[in-house]
Amino acid sequence: MVKLKNVGKRGRPDITHSCLLNALGSPLNKSGNLKLYIHTLNNKIFEFNPQIKIARNYNRFKGFMVYSYK
Repeated sequence: MVKLKNVGKRGRPDITHSCLLNALGSPLNKSGNLKLYIHTLNNKIFEFNPQIKIARNYNRFKGFMVYSYK
């Protein structure tokens, strides 16, 4: 990643996946008091429905995000 443009601004999709799984399974989310957003480097914003089921498998999650990003 060092050779990529804006290396200091790039995120870690594996950490995003882990955080989403933890947040969506939390009591705060289950009580309806949590809103989740992901803001990308290209200024796209993803809002997640509190009832969404995120793939537990990281590779499936990556596929979902690539599909959603288009």
